[in-house]
Amino acid sequence: MSWGSNTYGQLGNGTNSSTTYYAEPVLPGGKIAASIHAAGNHTIVRATDGSLVGWGSNLNGVLSGAASGNVLSPTNIASGYSFSQVDTYGYSTSSNLATAVGIATDGTVFAWGSNRFGQLGRTDRAAASSGVNLYSATPVVVQTSNVANLTNADKVVATGFWSAAYRTYVSPQVPSEPQTVAVVSNAASSITASWTAPTSPRDLEGYVV
Repeated sequence: MSWGSNTYGQLGNGTNSSTTYYAEPVLPGGKIAASIHAAGNHTIVRATDGSLVGWGSNLNGVLSGAASGNVLSPTNIASGYSFSQVDTYGYSTSSNLATAVGIATDGTVFAWGSNRFGQLGRTDRAAASSGVNLYSATPVVVQTSNVANLTNADKVVATGFWSAAYRTYVSPQVPSEPQTVAVVSNAASSITASWTAPTSPRDLEGYVV
């Protein structure tokens, strides 16, 4: 269920009537919502199959692939992509910012919508207040500082002016002790020993004695 302002069709009930304050949007094709992301003037839903559905204001092409202006009913967006995570932000204010960012099921991070402050995260799409770089209605791969594709993120956040992606920190595994330690020979000033290396961790290369 959705409720509140409907100026831009945020309720997803097929109208933008200001006399409607609640609605029950129906996702197309019998899709089931896995996560819902309300962003002020639009909504993006990630379905259980990884596809995206959106409605409301399509400012900056944030409802990728949908008609321009206000999208009054739940509509399939960003066709051809499958996402495990998504986040979005958008208000029609003096800044006119609407952005979205998502993690594809293969781990690649995509961004679309406004690029006024470089929110697309690409070296070949400089921040712009007008022209072709102002926004992208098609998801583009986010780049790292060394121009490589950003992958293997666990979570993404869209704030309008900037976006972020991060991974969950995993503590390094403490090396296991050697197995089957045996003295081969010893002398007054030296000793020779043998052992069997453990099977985990696999990247263990040696021990310092």
